[in-house]
Amino acid sequence: MSKQPGQKPFEAVVVDDTSIDRLLLTTILTKSGHRVRDFPDEKKVIEAAREAPPEIFLLDIGLPTITGYELCRRIKRCPDLSDIPVVFVSGRHGPDDELQAFVVGGADYVQKPFRQREVLARVGTHVEALRLRREQRRQREELEQALERRQRLERRNEQLLSFITHELLQPLVAISSDHDAGGAAKRVLASARRANQLTATMLELLRSEQGRVPLQRSPVKLGPLFELMKAKAGAQGQTLDVQLKAAVRATPLALDGALLERAIDILLSCLQRGDEGTPLRAEVALEAERLRITLAATAPRRSRGPVESCALGLSFCEMIAEAHGGRVELLSNRTIPQAILELPARLCVNCQYMSACMPERPEVCPLMEGARRLR
Repeated sequence: MSKQPGQKPFEAVVVDDTSIDRLLLTTILTKSGHRVRDFPDEKKVIEAAREAPPEIFLLDIGLPTITGYELCRRIKRCPDLSDIPVVFVSGRHGPDDELQAFVVGGADYVQKPFRQREVLARVGTHVEALRLRREQRRQREELEQALERRQRLERRNEQLLSFITHELLQPLVAISSDHDAGGAAKRVLASARRANQLTATMLELLRSEQGRVPLQRSPVKLGPLFELMKAKAGAQGQTLDVQLKAAVRATPLALDGALLERAIDILLSCLQRGDEGTPLRAEVALEAERLRITLAATAPRRSRGPVESCALGLSFCEMIAEAHGGRVELLSNRTIPQAILELPARLCVNCQYMSACMPERPEVCPLMEGARRLR
């Protein structure tokens, strides 16, 4: 005998203290191509089901120590088992027995002696219903995620339009109102740098598919990266003090160096918004296999202008952090604003130990062990 046409095999848990009935149910199901785990009582049923959930339970009502009704209640109280249908099997034919079966959460009631076609039809129907519900739930979750992504993209596009107007027109207004030629020239240069950074950020946002930033990981050493950031700050008349341990400075991390540099650059600009020239500080730590970069000003803000005006750049920083599996936070309400960038510390994916080192097995990498000693 084969399983019902079009139905994929399923696994059932049968609980019955009568060995002949247990054997009969097992035979009916296994000969139809399904898998069965059978138990003579309730003692190990829930534990076994939680380790490997079936797609249906068949419970005898008259178990040795508790009733099948009580076992059903316990099953329904388990979050990971509660949606699995329970079919009661019993030699009792009273209407109250069937009613009680549905009251405690049962899906169906099969009377003994078993009729093979009836058992297969009822059990198969409830398994298919379970699979349909789960598929509908999966599709609903996918739709909700797609809707959330769509809404996030729409908000991002609104930000683009708003900040294009604000960020590109505001410097021109400031330049036109400056009567000092030298001051105007400086403003032109500063505005050009700002417009260039803003344009680059917008292009990155627009190029990113569905709001996701594609990564190009390579070994990145933080020492040279922050030396470059210090040099860029100095070229713009700014000061950046970097606190970075020597061992961390030379440790290669699997990151997208270009995107990390862009994120740090944007966050530094956010912290200086309205207070250009204020010295900045960067603290870099490698702890619990996570990279934590804390950026902050070294003095209270002089300007009352909101740091949040760089929300477009911050949106891009969030995308960079999420693509790496990390997070970014801008603490702008403080007297001394801070920005925190946290990323997973995946080490030496393509370094001198590449043949022995894999991201999913950091324990084989000697540099990872060295990073642990830095804690």
